[in-house]
Amino acid sequence: MELEKSIFEKSAEEVALSLLQSNIKRKVGDEIISLEVNEVEIYEGFEDEASHAFRGKTKRNETMFESGGIFYVYFVYGVHYMLNVVAGKEGFPAAVLLRGAGELRGPGKLTKELQIDLSFDKKRICKKQGLWFEKRKKECRIEKTPRVGIGSAGNFWKKKPCRYIKVK
Repeated sequence: MELEKSIFEKSAEEVALSLLQSNIKRKVGDEIISLEVNEVEIYEGFEDEASHAFRGKTKRNETMFESGGIFYVYFVYGVHYMLNVVAGKEGFPAAVLLRGAGELRGPGKLTKELQIDLSFDKKRICKKQGLWFEKRKKECRIEKTPRVGIGSAGNFWKKKPCRYIKVK
């Protein structure tokens, strides 16, 4: 069953937990790729020094300020696309970065496998767009750890457990 839009209008933490209970689906031609989401990171609010929104709204991060239920995609290091799910209410910047799914570890590997590029930025999360999430019935245990690769964030934000990993 496809995740409903209302799920994405909740807090970033609630969205992250919902994503870890789902499969990401991608239609490429006649093929549907289905991967179990197993690692995400939360970026939420104006105070989060690791968030793109920390210094306010810009052309690059304006998608984070939209209402939950769309994708936020950006290009990093001139190499990788990063796929995020916008969470919460319009005007409050929050997103959940997809770091791993199936056997893929690392957000760049994930977007490469799913053939994600900037054309997905601001697209609604739904089957009609060719990229969506479907709920799984299986419960899982979650481990919370600090986020990866946020060296420029303040010490508190480097240590805050905003990375959620599904534990088998």
